[in-house]
Amino acid sequence: MKNKLYISYLITILFFATLIVAFISWIGNIYEWPVQSLFSPEGIRWALRHVDENLYQSPFISIFILLIGLGMAEASGLFCALHQHIRRLSLHKSLSRKQKRALLLALLSGLLYILLIGIATFSPLAILLGITGTLDRSPFIEGIIPLISMAFGITGFVFGIASGQFHNSRDIIVGMEYLPSRLITYFIYLFITAQFLGFLQYSQIDVCLGIGKNALNILHTLLYYIPLIYLYLQSYLNYK
Repeated sequence: MKNKLYISYLITILFFATLIVAFISWIGNIYEWPVQSLFSPEGIRWALRHVDENLYQSPFISIFILLIGLGMAEASGLFCALHQHIRRLSLHKSLSRKQKRALLLALLSGLLYILLIGIATFSPLAILLGITGTLDRSPFIEGIIPLISMAFGITGFVFGIASGQFHNSRDIIVGMEYLPSRLITYFIYLFITAQFLGFLQYSQIDVCLGIGKNALNILHTLLYYIPLIYLYLQSYLNYK
């Protein structure tokens, strides 16, 4: 509950920050500051046409894909089993023989997956390398998020089946939606944040304030990822 309240505050703050950016761009345009007004006909047309594009330029899709795989691994009990296995002095009971076997199979499937990706990338096949034969702009680099998500998804799937946590296809689907559904408020936050950053750049207020490209990239990273990391860790700790 506290997590949702925390992210709700952030959504409210960024919503009003977006309105403030639009208002300042309007005032600045009147006083001939070097900004573009978001309340001008051109600015309004831009805002309506770029709602989707602002979101596409955010890590929305990548995070959603990653959470599908992480959700599968967490819902299957894989992360909890790993934690119990590593910290034997934990208050939780030790793993059962079935869980130990499931954990071993999950780790072996993960190693096999990594081996196959390595062969597809660095062997003479090199189907995941770029057209220049390097990692630059290669399917491996551009598809790294789906590849990571699949790694978690496969190991979670194997553990869930072997441990008896997953019994049918419905359990698997529930596992895939486990994290995205629990972090739905974060995706609303992500949408508002994407619009705020888009407004900031279109209005050129960032340039007017002397915010350089590197500083803007840092701002993007902080706004997009810090709340996600916090919410995920809180979700994991609460689950435990």
